[in-house]
Amino acid sequence: MLSNTAIHMLQHGHQQEYKIIKPLRKLILVGKKLDKLRAGKIYLKSMELNTALTESEEFMRGHFNLHKIPFLDIENYNESLTKEYDSATEVISDYEKHLKKINPYDLPIVLVEEEHRYAEITETGLNCQDIEVISKIRIAFWQLLLSNTITNYTPSIITHEITHTQIDSHKGATKSLYNHEIIPIFVQFVENFEKSEDLNEIDEVFRLIDISDLIDSLRKYYKRRVSYTKDELFDLTKYLESTLKAFMLFEIYANSSINKQKDIFADIQKIFNGEMIVEELLEKNKVTLKESSKLLQKKYL
Repeated sequence: MLSNTAIHMLQHGHQQEYKIIKPLRKLILVGKKLDKLRAGKIYLKSMELNTALTESEEFMRGHFNLHKIPFLDIENYNESLTKEYDSATEVISDYEKHLKKINPYDLPIVLVEEEHRYAEITETGLNCQDIEVISKIRIAFWQLLLSNTITNYTPSIITHEITHTQIDSHKGATKSLYNHEIIPIFVQFVENFEKSEDLNEIDEVFRLIDISDLIDSLRKYYKRRVSYTKDELFDLTKYLESTLKAFMLFEIYANSSINKQKDIFADIQKIFNGEMIVEELLEKNKVTLKESSKLLQKKYL
């Protein structure tokens, strides 16, 4: 049976072979130092959901031309699955008939009882076990799950998820699973950077604590103090590598000329358009796991 990660990789057109990060001594020391950040107090202001959506959309449309996304009303689609199909082609054809294009900000939102940073775009087709179908089918979106604790940090959380829809609509837009979160985290960084120094600092602290937790989880795994499934290890590595690289890309952006900043956003637009892949942007800016780890060590050791 295919795991959720295997399905995700096939559905998104990611390469199939991966290694799990083993944090080296210096990175472990950085993680321990960053852990002290959680002792500080973070103050966020409450906000209405409509205001959060408006602020996110204004930011995104101010920087990008957003394309419509494939939407699947999964409840109606599931009713059609009671019939039998003769081939993968027939399954895909029926699936395509149920898709429609919508504005990404018209995606249904479901508020859930989760911590304030929680958000997730629900994609369709994750329960399918047919490799041929998964490899060929277009990704579609169903809903945005969002914490019911809405704050002035929420607009950038929504922006992060909308960025996923723009990239993930194109199969193969990200070659490596481990780079899947880089552009959404980076765009979220930029939004908070543009809004206020306070939000920029809060965003940085949240992400640095994430890095500390991810390093510690992998350290404990290699010390055999905890056990994880293969999918969980892939997730830990994905979020650690993506966050480190997003930090480096943001450092380049924040310390560059206006023309260079425009160039980075122009390349992200190309990724949204399906004209470029994430790895090409990383190569162009010399963003690697090794260099991003060095940057973190230089700043915090």
